[in-house]
Amino acid sequence: MLTTKRKSHLTLIIAVSAAFAVATAALFSSPFVPFLPAKVSPPSLQNLYVIYYGHLVNPDGSITEQASRIIEAKPSLVIVPYSFPDGEPNLTAKVHQMFKDAGIKVLTYTWTKYGERNIGEVRTDIDSQLAAGVDGIFVDEVTNIMTDNEFIYYSVIYNYIKSHDKDALVVMNPGHYKVTEKIMQMSDIVSLEEEWVYHDQIAWMKNYSPTRFMGVSSNEYCDQCVTESNAASKTLEAWNSGIGYHFATDRYIDLPGWFSGYASQVKDIKQP
Repeated sequence: MLTTKRKSHLTLIIAVSAAFAVATAALFSSPFVPFLPAKVSPPSLQNLYVIYYGHLVNPDGSITEQASRIIEAKPSLVIVPYSFPDGEPNLTAKVHQMFKDAGIKVLTYTWTKYGERNIGEVRTDIDSQLAAGVDGIFVDEVTNIMTDNEFIYYSVIYNYIKSHDKDALVVMNPGHYKVTEKIMQMSDIVSLEEEWVYHDQIAWMKNYSPTRFMGVSSNEYCDQCVTESNAASKTLEAWNSGIGYHFATDRYIDLPGWFSGYASQVKDIKQP
């Protein structure tokens, strides 16, 4: 004969077992949805960007035809002058917002005269441009980082930008394949300009993701090297060479008439 205490224990065991059976039945009778961690999309290894040193706004404040075509093409990022040397504004709040609405990152320009420009002037550029909410800074006229002084000078610029906004992109533009690997310590992206074609002579390049490198093909230094018929193929060649960001154009100061067709072709050949 069971005591009252033992009956209570037995009743509890039966109740728990029944509840477990009901829960198990419900589990297997319902679709099983496993917990999966959120997927983070890796950065694209094939990016069309645009470098355009021309006007974004007309004298009456309206957007230029060139800026409209860039927005329509929706490159990953665009590099433009924030203003012109005479103080004329270029990246107005209106145009900037139009780039943002199109999902285009906007980088603005500063120059260093190969380490000779007063770093206070460079900081002034950075202050005003980041205050406007741009996504990063394109630092031009960068040396090949051969000396300690060069390393310190450009490290100060890199750290100053990051102190404003740790997520701001810093593109250093030596424009030369003989730049030392030290450049990777002070940049998010290295611009090799036209000399990306010598990528196979950069021994350390294979140690880094294509997203760390940028190149351009243009007619700035030759006549009709880049045309409507070969522009897209040059971008594909760059991507296949480990250059994650590439742009083919005629001159930096303008967009070629074939830009829109080229941008469309690039989208078609881009690998998933």
